[in-house]
Amino acid sequence: MDPFKLYKARFTEINKAHDGEQSVTNLSRQWLLAMPSMIDDMFTRSTIYLCLHDAEGAMGFVTNKEAGFTLADVFKQLELAVKAPKKLNNLVLCGGPIHQEQGFVLHDGSDHWSGSKRLSPTLVLSPGQDLLAAIAADADNLPANYQVFFGYSSWSQGQLEEEIMDNSWLTANFVFDPTDMVDLNHHLIFSQPITERWQQAAYSMGVEVSQLSWQAGSA
Repeated sequence: MDPFKLYKARFTEINKAHDGEQSVTNLSRQWLLAMPSMIDDMFTRSTIYLCLHDAEGAMGFVTNKEAGFTLADVFKQLELAVKAPKKLNNLVLCGGPIHQEQGFVLHDGSDHWSGSKRLSPTLVLSPGQDLLAAIAADADNLPANYQVFFGYSSWSQGQLEEEIMDNSWLTANFVFDPTDMVDLNHHLIFSQPITERWQQAAYSMGVEVSQLSWQAGSA
């Protein structure tokens, strides 16, 4: 089953149903897709999962930029004894320009890890080192899927809304539909190759990237 093909039609229907009614009041647990006019090196052709958006600002993670080092490097830096994991995701992503020395883990496991926050039925954010230590030790209660990020992206009050109005970002709400057993949020973070996430996110919105405008203004 192609989750992008399935979801593209559904997202198009949602857009038609809410045509002209798009709100940026709360984009928590939604996606940002960088428009071609975005020239910031960190955010060019980026896909960002927003963990939090409210009146105070927004926070999320770039999901398609490699950090330049591996999880093995992180374990070495933290002086963690490593047992050969059964399924080690050695890829580390750069979640954004803020606090790039700080690690976070997005995963689909329990929220009992220190400082964890459940974002959705299938996504948990864990900022503590206890999960990283458990991954290094190949513990029995590890999440089935996880992605390690260093750094995050943030916006001050009203900043993200202004950037969206300036046509810097497209927004998407990939709502999990249990009747179809398709969770596009999960797929984009854990399964889709990072080099294809920008294009595939656009495709899932019903957008062909070749048709995106480089000019600011209303789409």
